[in-house]
Amino acid sequence: MAENFRHGVPEDLSGWMLKRNRVMPTKKKRYFKLAAQVLSSHVKDTSQASWEQSVLGADVSGSSRRMRITVTCPDRSVRVFLTRRDDYEAWLDALQKASSRRIEEHYELGSLLGEGAFARVVMGLDRTTLQQYAVKVIEKQSDDAQGLEFIWRELNVMKAVNHPNIVRTYDIFDTRTRLYIVLEYMPGGTLADLLKHTGRFTEAQARPVLRDILRGVAYLHSKSVVHRDLKLKNILCDRRELPVSVKLAGWPTLSVSAPSLVSYSSRRLAVPITFPRRSCARRCTGRPWTCGPVASSCTSS
Repeated sequence: MAENFRHGVPEDLSGWMLKRNRVMPTKKKRYFKLAAQVLSSHVKDTSQASWEQSVLGADVSGSSRRMRITVTCPDRSVRVFLTRRDDYEAWLDALQKASSRRIEEHYELGSLLGEGAFARVVMGLDRTTLQQYAVKVIEKQSDDAQGLEFIWRELNVMKAVNHPNIVRTYDIFDTRTRLYIVLEYMPGGTLADLLKHTGRFTEAQARPVLRDILRGVAYLHSKSVVHRDLKLKNILCDRRELPVSVKLAGWPTLSVSAPSLVSYSSRRLAVPITFPRRSCARRCTGRPWTCGPVASSCTSS
């Protein structure tokens, strides 16, 4: 839900509009899609885009009387017409927001915190409050439609998640080439880092840690979501010394609408079966199993 985000969510709007013909003084009907800062035109609602245009930095103006919207970019000018007043107002508002929605306006991006195969995490400083955040930067691959679809499915889950034992997502900024996810900053690093620093935990020290993990897992299950990569490196700490509070992070997720088979990336901690697509409750039965190996890793030398 958008109210979970500090600066709203990327724009997502689609519908039919009239576009002026370049040659003849007539208008043709086209299906337009606005996904974050990218506006695209389609002959049909199911067809590939005839063209795509980033509206970031564009000049967007409207004529209320004629219900006309003009989007002026450096390399393209688009003029469209609506037939319904509420559609005109919705499109004008969405395009104006999309044209000015830059992460740099709200956050100063700083030093590298971590890096993986497909993304890096940098420090983000709120320009108004000076509060620190962790910003995950994902480089988009234009030829990886399936990967982008998975990312957006994960983001749709993030919008609805808000729990003390889940690393919170505060903002999402989308551009043509990158996706920025503003996350809660956990200064204690990962549970794996803490174990290297302190050595194995006693049972008394491990008990509240495991309790936090189980609470986070139970909350995800209540939302029909499965954490598919529960391991020490995806559990973050609020400080570098015991006692600590921990939160789940780095979670490739699976909701009830996800693919029919679940593949777990951390084989050592994975449930030793692959669940066929049935109910989410059936999928969720395996996740508490992985909490056992996590607890064992905390208490074993």
